[in-house]
Amino acid sequence: MGVVWAEASSFAAGVVGFLDPTESARIRHIHAPHDQALFVAAAGLLHLVLGELWGTDPREAVVDRTCRACGRLHGKPQPLVDGWHCSVTHSGDLVGVAWSRAGAIGLDVERCRPVDLEELRAALTDGEFTALASLPSCSLEAALIRIWVCKESVVKLTGEGLAGMRGFSVPVTPAPPDTPGRANGPGLDQVRILDLTPRPHYAAALALRGSPTLANSLTRFISPESSSSCGRSGTPGHDVRGLRT
Repeated sequence: MGVVWAEASSFAAGVVGFLDPTESARIRHIHAPHDQALFVAAAGLLHLVLGELWGTDPREAVVDRTCRACGRLHGKPQPLVDGWHCSVTHSGDLVGVAWSRAGAIGLDVERCRPVDLEELRAALTDGEFTALASLPSCSLEAALIRIWVCKESVVKLTGEGLAGMRGFSVPVTPAPPDTPGRANGPGLDQVRILDLTPRPHYAAALALRGSPTLANSLTRFISPESSSSCGRSGTPGHDVRGLRT
């Protein structure tokens, strides 16, 4: 299990060749250049990571993007190798990929920004709303961003979508470093949440079932200049070697 991050603006051009035909076609329907870079970087990073984990060229690391609701090819990417699970996220200029062989996983990131408590009301339980409303204004904004990424990581794990956010609660304040919090709701007894800080001014969370043991060595940030080689991918400038260790 692990998480890898990259900056879309400097990463996308080097991995666009990893995308499959469905992903390449989808780019044409994304009009804003920044949004295109986010999609390309996230999809390319997923192929790069899976290629290293599976010992294959990233162009051959096939994922299924079939939407469970409508059958179109815009759903959560699923590795087409039994026993592997992944989650992809992006915000601001940051993209992330999490993987696991121990069951479903959910990763979410959000760039810190001004946000109002009422803006998130529909996603909060009554208890969460009350607890957040009691916080001093100086700490409320960070708490709102944090609770959002925690809740979205859980619905990414379960596949329920944003409409399911009010059906469960998460801790309003973070646990000690490297200590997982608990999601509380029907069917979530074993779901644990890890707070992550991939970069300053970003909040992220990883949700999974069981007791996570995400070592710092398995949380990595990749830059195009990180290496002159890349293990099995053979692609200069993207060092993902050692993800399986």
